[in-house]
Formats: sequence, C-alpha cells, structure tokens
Amino acid sequence: MKGLGVDAYRFSVAWPRVLPRGKGAVNGKGLDFYDRLIDTVLAAGIEPWLCLYHWDLPQVLDDLGGWTNRECAGWYADYAALVAKRYGDRVKRWRPSTSSRCSRCSATHSTGTRRAWSTRPPTCARSTM
Repeated sequence: MKGLGVDAYRFSVAWPRVLPRGKGAVNGKGLDFYDRLIDTVLAAGIEPWLCLYHWDLPQVLDDLGGWTNRECAGWYADYAALVAKRYGDRVKRWRPSTSSRCSRCSATHSTGTRRAWSTRPPTCARSTM
C-alpha cells in the first residue's frame, strides 16, 4: 500500500473476532490481530481509519433479536468502548458503522434472513441511532 502512495487505510474490526459471544469474555488473540494491523499500517506511514461495525453482529446476539432487541445498543456500546480503549491511542479516525441503514429491518438481510419490513423497523432504527 505504501508503494502505491496510499496514505489511509479503512478497515473494520470484526465484533465476533473480539467478543465471540457478543459480550463478556474477550478474545485476546482477536485484539492482538488488530494491534498488529494498526501498528503495521502506522509504521508504513499510513493512517488507520477504523470502522466498528460491518454487518458482523455475533450470531448469539442475532439469536436474541439482534438490532431489533433494545439491549443491542448497550451491547454495541460496550463493544465500542472496548475497541476505543484498546486502539484509541493510535487510531484517530472512527466510523461507527459501514452504513447508516440497518439491513436487519429490510425484507432480506445480507445473510439471507427474510423479515417483513413492516414488523420491526422502528425498533431496529431506535437501536442503531
């Protein structure tokens, strides 16, 4: 990337890689992976831009209703705080989500799950605000 003249690199932290159960026990090896990634791009003079969420809600949380569950906002806040505490000393550019649109509220989710649009959009939108 450095040879191409790239001066910024946007990447996403995979929530399940860091918190395999979505909350609670942390996967240290997952955190270490992103430490190495961030340190490598910085060493090359490339600024890391971190995206916290890229359609990878841990399955266990999806099974609990995912973004349609009011508690999901709190689970996300805890995950975001963990990531910010770990990488905030080196990462200055953050994006909370790859998209402002919650696909869990649409008729077909990226995983192929089908849900009727009219059943849960206000709940999902509230959780992702």
